[in-house]
Parts: sequence; C-alpha cells; structure tokens
Amino acid sequence: MMTPRCLAVLTYHSVIERPLPFADWSFLDLAAFRRQVAYLRAHFAILPLAEAVKRLRQDALDGPSVAITFDDGYTDNYAAFDAL
Repeated sequence: MMTPRCLAVLTYHSVIERPLPFADWSFLDLAAFRRQVAYLRAHFAILPLAEAVKRLRQDALDGPSVAITFDDGYTDNYAAFDAL
C-alpha cells in the first residue's frame, strides 16, 4: 500500500502551561499539546511551513506531512516550542 503524499496545516491559538478552570476550545494545555505532537511525529513528517509549501509545490512530499502554525504571537505559545 502506498503512503499518500499530503499536507495538513494545523493552526493553534494558545498553548498554556495549565488547563483553564473552564472549557475553551482555543486554549490547549501543554500536556495535551505534547500528546498531539507525539501522535503527529508517529504518523507525519513535521515540517516548517515554508519547507512544507516548497515541497508541496515541487510535488516532493515523501508521505503524509504536517506544518504547525500559531495564529497569534502570545508568549504562552513559547512553551509549545519545547514539545516540537
């Protein structure tokens, strides 16, 4: 079976150190983000966005690929970089 060559671009809003005391879909706690990244690493090539777009344009994706982006520059997103 051939592995499909595809690109997903995931956008996160905020990765926070501890869960909020209420549910809010736009804030993801760091532990959940780390679990998601572990899953992505097991099933996708994680690429910087510019590299992912370049490979997509060149039809050079080796298999399922993902780029992770953040829609705002909040300092709480900095905690996410260790997980990547």
